[in-house]
Amino acid sequence: MKRFVVNPIAATLLLLMSLPANTVAQEKGNMFSIDDEDLYVGINAGWVAKEWVTSSGGRTLHEDLWGNRDKFLHGLQIGLSLQKSVYKGIGFRTGLSYEWYISTSKYIKERGFSRFNEHGLYLPLHITFRMMPFRNFSIIPHAGFGFNWAIYGDFKSGPTGSTGSIFNGGSIGESIFFAVTDGIINSNRRGYPYEYFDYNNHSPHHWNVQAEAGLALRFKMVELSFTYAWGLNRHWLYEDVPSHQNKLSANLSIVFSTD
Repeated sequence: MKRFVVNPIAATLLLLMSLPANTVAQEKGNMFSIDDEDLYVGINAGWVAKEWVTSSGGRTLHEDLWGNRDKFLHGLQIGLSLQKSVYKGIGFRTGLSYEWYISTSKYIKERGFSRFNEHGLYLPLHITFRMMPFRNFSIIPHAGFGFNWAIYGDFKSGPTGSTGSIFNGGSIGESIFFAVTDGIINSNRRGYPYEYFDYNNHSPHHWNVQAEAGLALRFKMVELSFTYAWGLNRHWLYEDVPSHQNKLSANLSIVFSTD
């Protein structure tokens, strides 16, 4: 009996082509002529990473949560977005996402822990400008502000997987997370003491406000977006030099019309 083999790439293309076309009208030959559209809801999932940037004496240091240079703290992002074009492609985008950061850094394992988790929320407020160079295909630059709130963090340790909370102290000692002096910054690095999520000058704040810019590509109902964020408020990883938290994200979304 003859066997039939399904090509996954061809099957994916056929599925995308079968999706309902976008309801946005486009004047022939003008990619900027986009009528006002309905409110769209997107289901998003993707990757997110953040770093802390510190500048002093004309030099800049990029590092992750534990002081590893040129490294990011990586995580997952999932949520909902609301999008609408108001006039000739100009519109807005907002929503709410859950972020889960995970670290298994060597720095953690050397101190008896197997994994660090951080849970938080993210709210974007973006202005968008939608262009349609081809039917059913949109290019959407966006810019605005983002707001992050780190709600809870913990460390997994030991063969039993016990948890130590750093939301309100828990059982983790403050001395564990202080790092050595860094020669570039010439200031003692504070690291993350156990009261990480308290508002004090010994650690980064759990609130972060950032200016953001990025680009989204949408084909029918499927959208791929990229965003970079520059932190605006100060964090204190070092004794007398402020740091800023920057973030990079990439998301895949399925977008539905509310009509």
